[in-house]
Amino acid sequence: MKNILSVCVAVFIFAFASQPQAADDDKKWMPDASRGQSVSEQLCVNCHLVKHEQAGKVTAGVPSFMVIANRPGQSAKRITNALIQSHPPMPDISLTVHEIRDIIAYLETLRRPDSGKPLIEKGPLSKKKPNYPDQS
Repeated sequence: MKNILSVCVAVFIFAFASQPQAADDDKKWMPDASRGQSVSEQLCVNCHLVKHEQAGKVTAGVPSFMVIANRPGQSAKRITNALIQSHPPMPDISLTVHEIRDIIAYLETLRRPDSGKPLIEKGPLSKKKPNYPDQS
């Protein structure tokens, strides 16, 4: 019984001791375009043209990532909204906040200079207050 109690106490202490480290790691997290490209190639490539040299077929009428990145008035809010709220013909996919921000970072690499302001600001986004997307 004493061993079981010792193990339970050790697990409890370990769980709470590791929480501040996880919070610190989240504060240091920054969006990464290569991770965003990887997620996009895994989840979006069946319908979207994700990169220039992509082989295979895509769904007719579905915009390429290049088109999405360079739409007039495009913003991180609009992209986030499209990824959070499923809409036909897009399937309902579950992405983490970090995956969404990584995809937006990848889309940023596809933006032309004349497309307007950057989709994301420089710096760790996790330090900012959540900015929930509008419905537009």
